[in-house]
Amino acid sequence: MLAKILVVEAESEVRKSCMACLSSIVDWTVLEAASGPEAIRLAIEEQPDIVLLDAELASPDGLTLLSTLRRHDMTVVLLTAPGKGPNYHALGAVGVIEKPLDVVALARQVRDVLDREVEQTNPAIYSITRRR
Repeated sequence: MLAKILVVEAESEVRKSCMACLSSIVDWTVLEAASGPEAIRLAIEEQPDIVLLDAELASPDGLTLLSTLRRHDMTVVLLTAPGKGPNYHALGAVGVIEKPLDVVALARQVRDVLDREVEQTNPAIYSITRRR
């Protein structure tokens, strides 16, 4: 499945780990942003299939950015510390991945979200892509 993913993470090491892991998937284009304004610009220009968003991002904070991205119909998965924060699903996130990230599992977790999104929007396409 061709996919475009935007990783929004302030911590350089975490962002680079995500980029390395997700870039290893041949048919994924992975973009990165270190700040909220950069994330908004890239999300609007590039229209990613999924945004991985650091919930603890500052200026604007992660929850404000989540709201902004959802207003643009973006699919958002939050990256957050275990047990931290409100019910992110109620705020519009389609998933939560806990830090510290397991880079071995990250690509699978992202693929699962992408597969769910395709299945919800077009079950016939989902059936075809799952046969690969």
